[in-house]
Order: sequence, then C-alpha cells, then structure tokens
Amino acid sequence: MVRQSANLGSFIIGMNNSDLNLIHRSLEDVVIEPQRKHLIPHFDTIKKTALQLGALGCSISGAGPAIFALCQEKTQAGEIVVAMNSIYQEHKIQAQTFVAEINNEGTILK
Repeated sequence: MVRQSANLGSFIIGMNNSDLNLIHRSLEDVVIEPQRKHLIPHFDTIKKTALQLGALGCSISGAGPAIFALCQEKTQAGEIVVAMNSIYQEHKIQAQTFVAEINNEGTILK
C-alpha cells in the first residue's frame, strides 16, 4: 500500500505539473491490477499494446472490467482504441470503446 500511495501522490503531482514522464512512471497499480487482471480476457495484451503505442499508462478502471489508457493526444488515443478493438474482435469478444478528454474543471455545482 505504501508503494501504491506513492504512485497516487506522484500521479497527482504529475497531473498538476503537466509532467508526462512522472505521470507515466506513476501509473502502476500494484494492488488491484495484479489481483483482477486475470478476470479480464487478454488484459496483458491490451496493456502491452497500449503502452507500445505510446499510452502514458493503461490499467483497470475501478473494480473492472473496464480498461483505460491515458494518452497525451487525442489522435494517439484513437489509434489505441482501434488496436484494443482489434484484439477483442480477433478473439470474438464484444467490447465498447470511446475516447474522452480529461475534465479540467472537476465537479461544478449549478
């Protein structure tokens, strides 16, 4: 948990400072991902592919089964989505994908 907490702190600092290298280094889930990745078909292949295509990080979103890849650019994210889809199509597994931007405003009360 100490390592995971350090990763979280580094991720927050990296996002605040726009430090892509720190974001990349800190996007490592050492608690949940090792325990749950076997429940998501082809997770290791998806993650490896996303990272090879330049994602800053790729992991399980929440408790799963959703997977996310954090990318520097929207074009790159689009390429990674296509690659993720092709892996699941190859194995005849239905998957939904989308590309979204980071919400810089956070929660706003109206």
